Formats: sequence, C-alpha cells, structure tokens
Amino acid sequence: MRTVLLLSLVMTMPVAAQDASELEPFAFVVETVQVCRTAAADPIPPRPSAACQSAKTSDVDPQGTALWILGEVTIPPTVERSRVPLAVLMQGMASTAIFWDGHRIGASGVVATTAAGEVPGRFVHVVPLRADELRPGLHRIAVHLSSHRGPVRVQTPVHVLLVAPLDAIRAGVGGGTAPTLVALGALVLASLYFVTVASRVAPRHDAALIATLIACALLQGGAELCRAMLPISYVEQIWRLLVILLAASALGACLVAYCARRFQRAAQRNYLIVYGLVVPLAWALLPGFDTRTFVVLGVACLIALAAVAPAAWRGVPGSRAIAAVLAGLCLAAAVTPGVFLDRDLFVGLAVLAMVVMMDQVTEVRRGQRVAAESRQAVERLELELLRRRLTPHWLLNMLNALIAWIEEEPSTAVRMVGLLGDEFRRLADPVDAPLIPLREELAACRRLLELMSLRSGRTFTLDDSGVSPILEVPPGVLHTLVENALTHGRYRGGATFTVRQVEESGGGITLAFDAPVADPSNTSRAVPLGRDSVSDGFGLTYVRARLTAAFGSSGTLTHGPRTDGGWRTTLHLGGMSA
Repeated sequence: MRTVLLLSLVMTMPVAAQDASELEPFAFVVETVQVCRTAAADPIPPRPSAACQSAKTSDVDPQGTALWILGEVTIPPTVERSRVPLAVLMQGMASTAIFWDGHRIGASGVVATTAAGEVPGRFVHVVPLRADELRPGLHRIAVHLSSHRGPVRVQTPVHVLLVAPLDAIRAGVGGGTAPTLVALGALVLASLYFVTVASRVAPRHDAALIATLIACALLQGGAELCRAMLPISYVEQIWRLLVILLAASALGACLVAYCARRFQRAAQRNYLIVYGLVVPLAWALLPGFDTRTFVVLGVACLIALAAVAPAAWRGVPGSRAIAAVLAGLCLAAAVTPGVFLDRDLFVGLAVLAMVVMMDQVTEVRRGQRVAAESRQAVERLELELLRRRLTPHWLLNMLNALIAWIEEEPSTAVRMVGLLGDEFRRLADPVDAPLIPLREELAACRRLLELMSLRSGRTFTLDDSGVSPILEVPPGVLHTLVENALTHGRYRGGATFTVRQVEESGGGITLAFDAPVADPSNTSRAVPLGRDSVSDGFGLTYVRARLTAAFGSSGTLTHGPRTDGGWRTTLHLGGMSA
C-alpha cells in the first residue's frame, strides 16, 4: 500500500511549471522518527530525549496505547520559489493530532490513553501547510496518536508520514480508481446478462458458483474503492481489510471449484482440499492483510490454472480461453504486485467472468444440441424395439401360457392379463419425460419379471435393496436391461437380478445392474445384455441414447463380465442436461 501511494504521488505531480527533476524533491518522506510516551493530556509535543526510542516510521505501533512520534523535514529553497502547495499526509490505524514546528495544525479524532476516551480518527489524515510554514530549512513534525478501537491487531498500523504537494496527495489517495470502476461496471453488466440469459440454461451448481464468484468480486472491489472514495475511520479501515480478505478467500474457493468442476470433475475434491489447506495457513502465518489477500488469490489462480491446463492441452472447448485469462492474472501478480489487488485483479476478473459465462452458454447449447439428437435416436430405437418385442413367437408363447392358466387357475390368468395389459400400454405410450422416479422404473421391471414368471413357470425376482426410490433415471433403461437379460440369458431355473446404487467420488451417481450366470446348458447364449461381449445390441444402444438425452456427455454406460461369470451393466448418471 505504501509503495503504491508513493508511486502515485510521483506520477501525479504537476509537470507544467517545472520539469520532473525539479519536482522530485518535493515529496519528503519521514523514514525515521523518535517514539516518546508521555501523558495523553499533555497537548505540547515533547522534545527528543533519552527516554525516546528511534524507530522506522513503519515500525511504530500505537495499538493499545498513546504515544508521540517526532521527525524532521528539511524544506529546500526551491519549494518557496515554486509556490506549490504542500501538505502533511499521515496514514495509519490511529487517531492523530499533527504538529508542525510545535504548533498544532490538524487533528483527526481524539487521542486518548483509553478506548473510552478515544474518538477514532480517519485512516488517511491530510493537513495542508500554509506558505509561511514552508520557509526553507529544518522543520520539526510531531504526531500524537493512539489506537484502542481496532477490532483486531494489525501488522503495520502506521503506513506513511510525509510532506508532498497537496494535489499529488489527493490524486495518490483518491486517484487510480478508473480501471477498477470500469472493471466493476463490466462485472455488473456481466452479472445482469448472467441473471437474464445464462442462469436460465446453465446447470444449477455452475450457475451458483458463477453468481457467488461475481458477488465476491463486487464485494471486494467495493471495499477497495471505499478507501479512495469515502473518509473512513481507522476502525472502518480494519473492517474493510477483513471484508476484502474474506471476499478474496471466498472468491478463490469459487474460482477453484468452478474450474475443477468444469474440467476435472473427478478430482474436484482434491483441488478444493489443496486450496482449503493453503487459506488457513496464509491467514495464520503471513503478515499483513494485503499480503494474505495477495497470496490467497495468487494460489487460487494457480490451482484453477492447474485444473484447466490439461483440458486446454487436449483442446477441450472453452478451456483455452479460461486458461489464458488465468495465466494473465498470474503473470500480472508476478510483474506488478504493487497494483495487482487495486487494479489488475478486477480487470482480469471482469474478463474471466465474461469468458466463463460465454463458455457456460456455449456448453449448454452444445449439450442441448446433443440431447436433441439423442432424443431423435431414442424415438427411432423405440420403434425398432417395439417391432422386435411384438414378434409372433413372443405373442404365441404368452397366449399359450394364458390359456393354460385359464384352465388351471383363473385368478392367476386374470393377474396375467392385467400385467400383459400394463406391458402393452407401456409399449404403446412411452413416457416422454426425460427422467422419472426410480420407483416407477423398478415397478415396471417387477411387472415384467412377474409376467415372465407366469409365462415360463419359473421365478424371476429383482433385488433393489439400498437403492433410493426418489432417484431420477431415464424411463425404460432398467426395463430394457431386464428384458435383454431374460432374452439372452435363457434362465431355465429362474433368476434374481440385482440393482445397486453407488456414489461416485466426483459427485455423480452410478446404478449397477447385475445379471446372474446363465444356465450352463446354454453357454453359447451366455451373454445376457447384448449380441456379444464387445458390441451393443439394440437394447444397449437404446439405453445409451436415453442416458445421453437426459444427462448429455456425463451419462454413460459400460458393461462386462463379473468374476463369478455373471454380467454387470453400469449406468453413470450425471447432471441433467438443459
């Protein structure tokens, strides 16, 4: 902060009347002072004595006490000739009273030895000097200060004490906000666009992360601008720094979470754990709020870049633009650390927000296009499956079984007619919804198994213990797997099929459908879920299309033999596509 202020002072000094070399000596920084402790009620600055201690101005700590700092400033003759108005700048976390050559020239707040008696002063205290106070020669400057009201202790309570041109001080303290204001304005516009357009199509979790990231950036940016635009007290300054640090930590978490979720979903938790370990260490071990904030955001950018980089290398859509912005932020932090938190960060975040939101819209549109194509494939496959199911051989077997039950046990025949009617209704009027509760899909599977049990005289059951009935799945996926297993397994002694639910590490859900070992006398037809162990039949092709239509690229199917000779088909359920 001090470096930024001094650079701003030099850059904003007027150059119309004199050249830069003549104006450069007009900034007089009090680097070393004498620190004296006297009665707070004494309004007269003490004289330097053996009781006073020499210290750097930045090492003075008035927290919990009241003290005097005494310094000297030499005014050269060029100041008097130039007629440039000068002023004293005292910037620190304390109430202050400033004295020039033994005379009080300004006060901010009320200095006291106790918190009850102190009135918090401004964090930035500027006192103009009269022309008659700027005679060439040595001048004594004294500051009486106390700091009792701070909510927490700070590392460097006194930032700077100097004498410089008044216009340069005002420009240095309140200037340099234009890029930040423009960046925050861009963030506001981006947030409005996101609310009206992108949030309607973006997945719920992604939308929440982007919205929180923008909110944290606006909060941090607004807190940064408060110092330049409002006359805040030193107590409010400390709260401002705390808000900035909290907002930066939350912003970093959202940035890491979004990049990991978008490009490294399986390892998302690992990236967040690394960031979660760094933040408390930075808070506990690093000195100063600015240093902590800088490190937290720098680490967040590096971790986010590490999550995006592999995808950018593979050419994943949207990854290279996000990686370029993150790399730019990291480069800016390394090249211009003095202005990174005040300017470059918000410019980079504005660009990043727009890139991320456009990436979200593009990704969702791409998913919608894939889902539409998958729905068309589902419709074509449903017709083909209907033709394959309603074969004369299948109908003849059903009717023969029904005749037998009518003669032997009419009540069972009635039950079989009802089940057969349910099956025909399901085939004739397939569900249009992309997802249905799992309990409805399991009920359809049990009806089919009961119907096949009545037709064949063998017992077929379904074990779904531990599966959440409210989990949503595409309609017909498990029913098709059961039907395939019955068609290709040829279970002469009946069978029990199982469905199990598994929570994936990346936050997804998997359903595993297990078909038992087929009858040994039918080893040539021992593959229960497809035409062979490698390619997919119409049934699995239909299930894949259903998963893609509902979940996009995150909905996948894998299948293969188990060690006991049975067959497992795994359905990976992702987030619902828009």
